[in-house]
Amino acid sequence: MSKGHADPTMHRLNSPFAGLPLENPSRVAPKGSITGATKYQMYLDRKKKEKELAPIPEDLRVLASNIDGLTIYVEGDICESLELELDLSLEQAVADKVINGEGRAHSPLPPLFGDGAVVLDHGASGYRWLVESADYKLRIQRPKRDGHARGSFLPRTILRVSALALWRLGGSDCIRELSRWAALVYEPGYKLVPSNVHLCVDYQGYDVSQHPNSHFVTRADTIKRENHATTDALIQLSAGRSNKTRATIYDKSKEITKSGKEWMIPIWEHSGAYRHGGTVWRLEYQFGSETLRDKGINTLDDLEGKLVDLWSYGLDWFSLRVPGEDDSNRSRWDVHPVWRGLRATLCGKVPYQVKRPKRHEQVVNKVRRHERAIIGHVLTLMHLYGETDLPRQLEKTATHFELEGRDLAKLLDIRAKRLPGLHAAAV
Repeated sequence: MSKGHADPTMHRLNSPFAGLPLENPSRVAPKGSITGATKYQMYLDRKKKEKELAPIPEDLRVLASNIDGLTIYVEGDICESLELELDLSLEQAVADKVINGEGRAHSPLPPLFGDGAVVLDHGASGYRWLVESADYKLRIQRPKRDGHARGSFLPRTILRVSALALWRLGGSDCIRELSRWAALVYEPGYKLVPSNVHLCVDYQGYDVSQHPNSHFVTRADTIKRENHATTDALIQLSAGRSNKTRATIYDKSKEITKSGKEWMIPIWEHSGAYRHGGTVWRLEYQFGSETLRDKGINTLDDLEGKLVDLWSYGLDWFSLRVPGEDDSNRSRWDVHPVWRGLRATLCGKVPYQVKRPKRHEQVVNKVRRHERAIIGHVLTLMHLYGETDLPRQLEKTATHFELEGRDLAKLLDIRAKRLPGLHAAAV
């Protein structure tokens, strides 16, 4: 190739039509068919048209974007020395359950994300050890040594990283920390395989709920919309399946009060664009193992290198469009300016370092969630009974238990025994 003339295929590497030949001299395309060159020209025309479309709305304020969920399967066995230590911790956890009623023991595994973990006093179906912390949850099989059985159809280890850890460290840094940690825990030859990945962006300023389902184009079979029964406000808009690809839009500012994730607010504030009291919408894509394998993401290193590509794929898989006046083919409608604005966001980087909630803050958040649940259940009962007085409703509930031959105090006592130091009399 002469100097000054670029390879005509090079600028096609990042296009969705990469790999399609511009020309195929060995085969003549049938009349009326669309060749690779024609598809590629259509792609270039669409990209050129997007540049001439309406500008991105000025009121669109992107607050944060990151990996919000990560599940990894580990193909490989833990080191034999750690296996023996995990068994010892398991015995200590069982003893702790008998003595203190908690059933926890210090984990011998190297620290991950800087947080101490505990070994629980029980396993799970197919897994001998359960290790948990505020940042992750581990299910580990016993390695097949000395005749120990192991379910061959199950992953050796399942590791789920919490949203708190991903936002506190940033998605990319979490991935690198996981790789470092795994090298200390597993025997040579292990493999870290992403099984489920959530990518999301939080934004304010544009209410997508004003658009009907017909304005969204997706490769899923259907789009589900859930509205509030009283206010008709959008609760959630979703499409797809979690084991493949799933897209969801929902009011994150309301969701954090239910999930106890108020630590998201400082992240939004740090962006400088957050307005208190305004709705924060979250657009979230969940990619299952089937989609990840199709995109060539077979290891954790693959994931780190293809985060942006995965984000772009999601925005193409489920997108908001501007209806065409003379075009009934919805896939040819122009991409909405809001979607083009969200495409520019980068996932995996967090400009604000989230602080892990302190122990007493976690307890307070848990209490608030249970209080909200109690209020919700009581109000539901009052609605079902047609009651407007709270004391009378509580009396009716107790009477209902008696009529069915159930002792409410005894039931409370049974449940209270599961919590050390709590008795039904105190309730």
